[in-house]
Amino acid sequence: ITLECLDDGSVRIAVKDNGPGLPDEMKIRVLEPFFKADASRQGGAMGSGFGLGLTITKGIVEKGHNGTFQLLDNMPKGLMADIRLPPAN
Repeated sequence: ITLECLDDGSVRIAVKDNGPGLPDEMKIRVLEPFFKADASRQGGAMGSGFGLGLTITKGIVEKGHNGTFQLLDNMPKGLMADIRLPPAN
């Protein structure tokens, strides 16, 4: 996780992993309510849940804070959640 203050006063939060990543079409789908990317997340203690975490996070960032939330490729591999928040008033 990195936090960066940008020249325009906005803030960037990047949450990165080095896993297998996601294809572009899957990056869109995982932001839909109740969607889970793979079968390993469908059951068991670690896989329990409703598939709402990313949807809720995106809503809080975009609607609650007028920011942006994107899932991007992390280089050389993995996924990055890129959160940008506007300058505080």
